[in-house]
Amino acid sequence: MSRLLVLVLVAALSSCFSFEVRWERVETRNAVFHQDGYRLELPLGWARCGNCLTRDGSSLQAILFHRMPRAEAEAELDPGAPEFADGLKTWLGQDEHVRNLECEELTLAGRHATRARFEWSSAPGPPSFDDSLMAFFFPIDGWYRYELYWVDDPGGDAFVFAYGAPPLVYFERDLDVFERLVASLAVDAPSGESAAP
Repeated sequence: MSRLLVLVLVAALSSCFSFEVRWERVETRNAVFHQDGYRLELPLGWARCGNCLTRDGSSLQAILFHRMPRAEAEAELDPGAPEFADGLKTWLGQDEHVRNLECEELTLAGRHATRARFEWSSAPGPPSFDDSLMAFFFPIDGWYRYELYWVDDPGGDAFVFAYGAPPLVYFERDLDVFERLVASLAVDAPSGESAAP
C-alpha cells in the first residue's frame, strides 16, 4: 500500500515540481477542470498548476487530486474493498511522523470512499527554492493537518484527493473549499450512457 500511496501523491504533485511551473489563477466562478474523463469545480481566487491548487502558497495550503486507472492498482489496494480503510490506517499508523490518525469509510455522491484525517510533520506542497533557503536558515518544526479521500468509481477508476495546511487558521478556513471540490467530482460516462453525478 505504501508504494501505491507514494506513487499517487507523486503523480499529483509532479506538475508542481518543475523549474518552469506555470500557475494560473482561477478567475471565474464555476471554473471547471476537465481532463482524463472527469470534472471538478475549481475554487474561485485560488491558483492552479496541473493537479495542485493553493490560495496563499503551497507551504500554507495545498489541494492535490489525481485519477488512478484501476489497471494501476493491485487487487488488495482496491479502494472499494472492505479492508481498504483498515489497510490505509495501518500503513499511515506505522509512520512515526503521523499522529492523531482517524480513518473511516463513507459514501460520497453515491460512490464508496475512504477518508483519512491526520497530522504529519511535513508541509503539503512542493518547496520552492526560497522555501528551502528559509528552512535552512530558519528551521521551523511544526505539524500540518491533512485530509485524504480515496473515492472508488464503479466505472473502474479511483480518485485521490489530499488537502494539507497548518492546523491553526489555514486548515479550518479552507477545509470547506476542499470538501466542495471533492463533492464536485463528476465522471464522464462512456459513449451512449449518461454521466455519473
